[in-house]
Amino acid sequence: MTRSETMAKLLEISENSYFRWKKKDHVKLINLIEKYFTLEQLQEFIDTNRILSFENKDYIQTYFRNNNKMKYLEYFKDFNLSLKKSKLDLELIEFYFNFLIDFKNNKDFNKKLNKFVLNKQMNDVIQDIINNLPVKTLNVKNTSEDLKQKTVDNSINTFDYIHNNLHFINDWDQDMNLFIYFLIQNDFELFLNSDNGELLYHAIYFLYFKYDNACIHDNINEIETIYNLIFQNKELRKSSIIKNLFKYKSNFKRLSEYENVKNCIMKISYIYTNKLNGKDLYYIEDEDICYFILDDYLFDTTNKILYEFDKIKFNIDLFDDDTKNILDIKNIIQKIVDYIMQSKMFSMGKRIVQEVIEENQN
Repeated sequence: MTRSETMAKLLEISENSYFRWKKKDHVKLINLIEKYFTLEQLQEFIDTNRILSFENKDYIQTYFRNNNKMKYLEYFKDFNLSLKKSKLDLELIEFYFNFLIDFKNNKDFNKKLNKFVLNKQMNDVIQDIINNLPVKTLNVKNTSEDLKQKTVDNSINTFDYIHNNLHFINDWDQDMNLFIYFLIQNDFELFLNSDNGELLYHAIYFLYFKYDNACIHDNINEIETIYNLIFQNKELRKSSIIKNLFKYKSNFKRLSEYENVKNCIMKISYIYTNKLNGKDLYYIEDEDICYFILDDYLFDTTNKILYEFDKIKFNIDLFDDDTKNILDIKNIIQKIVDYIMQSKMFSMGKRIVQEVIEENQN
């Protein structure tokens, strides 16, 4: 069959209609099909209702991901390393995830471990000097032999502990290295969407060290809290959301209000669409809702609307009224909708909400 015959049969139209579609009626559709599918692939689909090469690619990719995901997990099980079940040395966790973050540039395990231990040793020496000597006599040369020996011993112990538990990294084959690259490039999204708690922990720790990287000793409880929150709420399992959880970690306890805020925004969307003749807003994503919770201005304004909804018992028919109370709510809703429609940037959200607050105070 010629291309025009094949396209006509695929689209279930006449050849004349195909040429008309190609010229003016459905130009983008025809361009899309002809750009990304060969004539042989289209004929195969017409004959068999499938394109085997595509299905083989999907199968291979799925097999590669699932197989290596289980291999990755087995490495940690074999060494009894569980972020979920056991309290591992935080230095091991710190080294491992920083190793992954720099994996593309340098995957030499031994070299990076040596560098990690050396940096830690230098930090320990400085900290011990500060802790044990008066400020005005600070001098590295005055460090006692005992302190030197203690530092050396600690460094050896740290190196041995991490090496003994993570040396399997040296055994990673080419497939596993490619799999690690895939995880890193996609912010461990595959593990975020896993029902396996151990893999979810690995994803959260990776995102913590990538986007926050503050002292893990000071933030271990926050990481645990975020894990429990993400584990219980699958809709929050997006790297963009978790990144903002770390950025706004002082506010993430507010996420217990997630359902209330989500319902509020859905009501706003319903009012806007049905009573204010606006565009349907039901495409709002979970991360948009999280922005409303984590950002101070947006959270306060959403609570104001929840309060107003409660006062009027949220009767949708009331929005046909033009009383001042209803007009005020309509005004706030319009401002929030403008924020959603125009931009997801926090700076824009803050400016719009500040205007709402100022207008309603006047």
